[in-house]
Amino acid sequence: MVNQQLVDYINQNKDKFKIEDLKKTLIESGYDPKEVDEAIKIATGKMPPPPPQPSESIPSQVTFQKGTLDPHTAKLLAAVSYLIWIVAIALIFLTKKEDKFARYHGYQALFFGLTLVGISILLNVIRVIIGHISLLAIIYDILVFFIGTLFWLAVLILEIIYALKAYKGQYFTIPFVTNLVKKYVEV
Repeated sequence: MVNQQLVDYINQNKDKFKIEDLKKTLIESGYDPKEVDEAIKIATGKMPPPPPQPSESIPSQVTFQKGTLDPHTAKLLAAVSYLIWIVAIALIFLTKKEDKFARYHGYQALFFGLTLVGISILLNVIRVIIGHISLLAIIYDILVFFIGTLFWLAVLILEIIYALKAYKGQYFTIPFVTNLVKKYVEV
């Protein structure tokens, strides 16, 4: 039997995204490739829909196979994880291994955040070391203020870009960070 949720999802998004991208996202979210292919055929009119099956009752809440996240929720949580790192931790520990997309972005957002924390700690250690030489400390403080402000502005812009890409359902790489992610999540 065809998964009507998949057909509905494809119908809602086939004008926004390429069918190949939808297929890839759904398979990465844990759906069976054969089910996805069948739903695509129905949604694109290449196969007639099956006759409606009688049901005892309509569930009040949509459930998904194998307890995995639905694609929209996975993309939304992945996007938010770049802006709020506690969401990244939740994605890592509360999602199942089948939720590869969400877990990938959870790990990537967390490692990106930890890299930024590491850079901040390094800059503060340098400040403590240079602090004993007063002239250098003043110059360093001025440089860190201006360069640091630009750095954190760039980080904010990157986080927004990464969040938008994740929300669009894209996998992408962050230099140095993605290599660590690949050790923990299969892509």
